[in-house]
Amino acid sequence: MSMKDKAKGKEIAEQRMSMIAPLLSVSPGESAAREKEEISNQFQVSVRTLERYLAAYEKDGFEALIPKGRDGGGFRIPEHIVDEAILLRREQPSRSVPSIIRILELEGKVRPGELKRTTLQDAMSRRGYSASMMKIYQDTSYGSQRFQRQHRFDLWQGDIKYGPMLMVNGEKKPTYFCCLIDDATRYIVHGEFYDNMEQSIVEDTLHKAITKCGAPRRLYFDNGRQYRTHWMRRVCDLLGIRLIYAKPRNPKGKGKQERFNRTLDAFLDEINLNRPDTLEEMNRRFDAWLSECYHSQNHSGLGTTPEIAFKSDSMPQRFIDTALMATAFLHCEPRKADKSGCISFNGKKYDLGAAFAGRQVDVVYSPQNTETLTIEVPGVAPFQVRQLVVGERVGPRPKRADVERIPVDHSRLLDAVSASHAEKNRRKSRAISYSTEVNGGDSNV
Repeated sequence: MSMKDKAKGKEIAEQRMSMIAPLLSVSPGESAAREKEEISNQFQVSVRTLERYLAAYEKDGFEALIPKGRDGGGFRIPEHIVDEAILLRREQPSRSVPSIIRILELEGKVRPGELKRTTLQDAMSRRGYSASMMKIYQDTSYGSQRFQRQHRFDLWQGDIKYGPMLMVNGEKKPTYFCCLIDDATRYIVHGEFYDNMEQSIVEDTLHKAITKCGAPRRLYFDNGRQYRTHWMRRVCDLLGIRLIYAKPRNPKGKGKQERFNRTLDAFLDEINLNRPDTLEEMNRRFDAWLSECYHSQNHSGLGTTPEIAFKSDSMPQRFIDTALMATAFLHCEPRKADKSGCISFNGKKYDLGAAFAGRQVDVVYSPQNTETLTIEVPGVAPFQVRQLVVGERVGPRPKRADVERIPVDHSRLLDAVSASHAEKNRRKSRAISYSTEVNGGDSNV
């Protein structure tokens, strides 16, 4: 087999590997089906072909992706193994290649002896993660910038930043900037200044971003209380978004967001020269600055503008059905029903029914209307409950058993034991009489 054919076989196998790589970390189910459909549209191959590639890889590894009839040559490390090795080096930059190989073997990611030190070292060096380059990244804070998703919507990063003081309703108050940035293109899918830093600003930012641009595959946040909420987990589950949190004390994981925050400082310097009178005016000025001074300017990490990178990306937008959006972005709080099947919510009582006594439920509601709540319980269809009014039974109750006492004039227990006792005495008397009769007969013989 010629060297040309070997190289071609490897090239085709690598292309197939890039197609199925996102599927290796997706659990079977609806999310996997959506992932396959998106990859199918992106690479213009059928879902059946993707499934065939995936099955071949899972059975025989990377070599199975080389077209039949071609000799693909020696072993080449699959890209997802190189990714794992890079993550291990990122966790501990001083970790040697033999140590990385040992960890991969112990975790069952590769077979013992399959990876050679020089082969893995070369693969990591080509990706920019040699030991020497890692030292440079640590010294210059450049290392975190090297990691980025291949396509838009693969990952959005979120953050909250302190803004300038502003007169709000006649009172001087601090402002807070909340935004979401697309990891691959550095495009700000939505950013806005608010007069608080509660969970609601994250909800509003995410809702506006998805409404404008479509839903991402993944969301990446730090461990702030605004992000680690029951609501966030619920909305991501409903919309098919994978929720990821940064490791504690690992700021480099949000390098792109931090880089944009430094760029945002230029806007804050300008706004401080002539602060607007309202929050609305400041957001209008920010929108203009974002469009003219950030999205339309070349980004050093892209080689083009964030706007061009975002709009020219081949990944299709995934817009969410209006009804599902309305349901997903309702507020949600956990509650535990008491022994009578009632919950307390905002100082009011709601009756779920005795069947839910002691059970954990999710309360889904609109902040504008808490008279009626929607209750979600695993394994039960969502249902609505109204505020409990004194003297009113709202929830359905199981039919109560008839426990009223029945009047009687005798004890069935005593009757029964008396009868049993009498029967025993009768049998005993018969036995004694029979014994006497027999003994008397013997004496007359």
